[in-house]
Amino acid sequence: NGEPLFREERNYRYFLRLWAKYIEPVAETYAYCLLTNRFHFLVHIRETETGPISEIGSVLVASRQFSNLFIAYAKAFHEAYDRTGSLFESRFRRKLVGSDRYSAAPVAYTHRNPQKHGFVDDFCNWPYSS
Repeated sequence: NGEPLFREERNYRYFLRLWAKYIEPVAETYAYCLLTNRFHFLVHIRETETGPISEIGSVLVASRQFSNLFIAYAKAFHEAYDRTGSLFESRFRRKLVGSDRYSAAPVAYTHRNPQKHGFVDDFCNWPYSS
């Protein structure tokens, strides 16, 4: 829809509070970056149980928590700005990242996004990044 996901500083803060509520119980966050119209998170989904179904169970629980996060944020955003309709253009995407020794590249990619997209001259100055 081309609209920003975050219009004001309070939007970023609220999204991160919801992140802590819904996602931190099911995923370890390695890196994140919130931009005006998108966000990137590098996470590791925690296991929910032992045994052969644990990976599937963990993904299902995490997927539900992401859905809860997006619904809660969209509802608050709609109320704050008197808007209706879809806030998020598309479903979130997941990419499998290899073992920890390869995670430096995705962390760097995540953190450099504000500079890449022209929000700041130096990505270290972006306040909505880990």
